[in-house]
Amino acid sequence: AQIIEQKKQDAKLAEAKMITKEEKKRQEIAANTNYHLPPLDILGESKKVSNTNEEEEIKEKMMTIQTTLKSFDIDTQVVGYERGPVITSYELELAAGVRINKIMGASNDLAIALKSTSVRIIAPIPGRSTIAIETPNSYKDIVRLKELILQKSVDWNNFDLPLFIGKNASGAPIIKDLKDMPHLL
Repeated sequence: AQIIEQKKQDAKLAEAKMITKEEKKRQEIAANTNYHLPPLDILGESKKVSNTNEEEEIKEKMMTIQTTLKSFDIDTQVVGYERGPVITSYELELAAGVRINKIMGASNDLAIALKSTSVRIIAPIPGRSTIAIETPNSYKDIVRLKELILQKSVDWNNFDLPLFIGKNASGAPIIKDLKDMPHLL
């Protein structure tokens, strides 16, 4: 048992030495290079492409969802929404006894009522007692690289090879470390 413990400690020590050697190499390379990242000024500014009546349009869609589902004897209440760059997700609370299959069956009718190409129903939302209905926005936002780089919610300086993917459906930035995803290369 003592020999096994000694081997484990030796392995940990060797691994720690290897990490410090790699870090020293990085520091030497960084010190010997004269390369500096280009300024962010060369990247395009993000422009929010939106409808001036955006809030009014969202409220109108909330009422349309409720009235359309009520016409199918589905009693719901829209309790919130989340607008992303491409889609808006409406969160609905169902009345007691309402079956989710009934709402799924009304998805095409909802798309017609909302004047949308399609709707996606997420039922149930994980960790909540509600469902979500996602509809495409009439005006889609353009996501620019500069906007992702300047995001304060993710510290991409900790990444070895940051990969700025874009934004998710709710508008949060998606920034990953390419080092963790070699299969993308």
